[in-house]
Amino acid sequence: MMNNSQRFLRLHQVKEKTGFKKSWIYQQMRLKKFPAAIRIGSTHVAWLESDIEEWIKQQVSNSSLPEKSRAAVHDRKKYRRAK
Repeated sequence: MMNNSQRFLRLHQVKEKTGFKKSWIYQQMRLKKFPAAIRIGSTHVAWLESDIEEWIKQQVSNSSLPEKSRAAVHDRKKYRRAK
């Protein structure tokens, strides 16, 4: 079921909802892997809550990877922590 929420979320709210930092969010936006921000003023941006919620649902859905794929992701995370 699609959520039709048209509420704006500011960066601090997006960070709180996703658990990610500003730099990661903007990096993923540049890579087209995270919902784009909407300019709501000359110096302000926001995200549609429905876009963020849909992105979160998609991430959960993608986490249902086969066990072999999950192991590969886990190995990459361990490698990054070791750096």
